[in-house]
Amino acid sequence: MSGVELIDDYGRRSVRNTINAADIIAEAVDWLWPGRVPYGMVTVFAGMPGVGKSTILYDLAARTTRDGRTVLVVTAEDHLAAVVRPRLEAAGAVLPNVEVVTALPTLPDDVGSIAALITDHDAALVILDPLVAFIGDGVNTHRDHHVRRVLAPLGEMAERTKAAVVVVIHTNKGQSSDPLMRISGSIGFTGAARSVIVAATDPEDETRRILAVAKSNLAKIPPPLAYRLVERDLGSEVVTSRVEWLGEAPEVDVHDLLAVKDAKSGRGDAARRFLIAAGVQTTAQKAVELEAEAEAQGINYRTLRRAREDLGVPAWKAGFDAGWWWGPKEEDNRSGHGTLVPLSSSVLPAETTPSNAQGDTFDPFGMGH
Repeated sequence: MSGVELIDDYGRRSVRNTINAADIIAEAVDWLWPGRVPYGMVTVFAGMPGVGKSTILYDLAARTTRDGRTVLVVTAEDHLAAVVRPRLEAAGAVLPNVEVVTALPTLPDDVGSIAALITDHDAALVILDPLVAFIGDGVNTHRDHHVRRVLAPLGEMAERTKAAVVVVIHTNKGQSSDPLMRISGSIGFTGAARSVIVAATDPEDETRRILAVAKSNLAKIPPPLAYRLVERDLGSEVVTSRVEWLGEAPEVDVHDLLAVKDAKSGRGDAARRFLIAAGVQTTAQKAVELEAEAEAQGINYRTLRRAREDLGVPAWKAGFDAGWWWGPKEEDNRSGHGTLVPLSSSVLPAETTPSNAQGDTFDPFGMGH
């Protein structure tokens, strides 16, 4: 246990292991990424391989560097020349403001060395990707008290240096839909973190992915964000990826992100049974009424729309202001009173779609960069 060193009037040193609550100065939470990544604390970023966790963090790093701050990148997986540099460049990073740690640390033994690097470079953000690659052999990542012996020193370091520390952890293939229970290793990883964010493929739309806050001890949980990974050609045969932010996705439940496929299939089956029972295969009905009834039965819009597509039920408009209908069109509609139009593949408004490689029209960070 560390304490506060005291020196009396005679130069004698002693250590006090308590602090009176009246001596603690209250302060507001300071955010690097509002609602998601706080300064001075540890954030856990979890997800299955391939959903773009590192790419998202390089985007966050790039925005931090454009704010004139330094970022420390500690990676045990990404190739520096083929992955780290290209992704940072694609995200628009100010490269001189990024320090990549080449002497990989062992935790918790080397927390002091990381703290020294933060101080030397006045770093605002530290990325450890993935965390388990830096944990010492004597630490059992499935034992709660072992894990806390790693994260507690990291948390103390973050508080002392005021840096935002983000650690990357993979999720497992368990059966629970609770995202905190799907993070590999001990529950201590999420218990000790002040903020936990997860990334996964949208369970209702495989063309996009979702970033969501699964836990926050610091603020109201913000809406999930939709994104996709896009290719970026940097020239000289260097091709990499970057994040394209699509906008908020409040309709997504974080518990659905990591739900097992059987559960997802069950929701789809229920939606298909609902539509069949409603008779849309033989008689056209107003989509808004179907959606309201389905929602009352616990079937969300996206699942219902996917079920309609699976059943081959057409969607069409009876007029400019008449709204959508699901089911076979009547003969008079086919003669010009209606236009068969497929439903949109996304519920996000078009204006949230990014317009270029580095200047997304939707800013998920609230940083203005």
